[in-house]
Amino acid sequence: MTYALLKALGEGDTNGNTTIEVTELTGFLDRAVPEISQAVFNFRRVLQITMKGSDLALGLAVVVLGDASESYPTNWTHMVAGGTEVRDTPDGAVVRMIDGGSLAALSLKSGADLPAWPRMGRR
Repeated sequence: MTYALLKALGEGDTNGNTTIEVTELTGFLDRAVPEISQAVFNFRRVLQITMKGSDLALGLAVVVLGDASESYPTNWTHMVAGGTEVRDTPDGAVVRMIDGGSLAALSLKSGADLPAWPRMGRR
């Protein structure tokens, strides 16, 4: 979703007025996120969006990604927000704590690799 959001800031101006409105942003994300998630993770993520009230201009359209090549990690299984414990088993020992205000990508692995089991909050 972050990639789609950054792309929307540069390409989401559908009415050509050089600003990005809330409806343009949500429309872009509503189209782009399912396509990107299906192509990258073979899982179609569909956003649940509810709009009420008047449209609002968020700001001028700006290219954030530029000519950056698209690359997606294919082995991540979880995006984990700050304040999350990562355990060696679902009820096991904490092996890592994701700091508040950060985001981490983890892989749930099996076999010889250490599995990562995210759990929100602290025990």
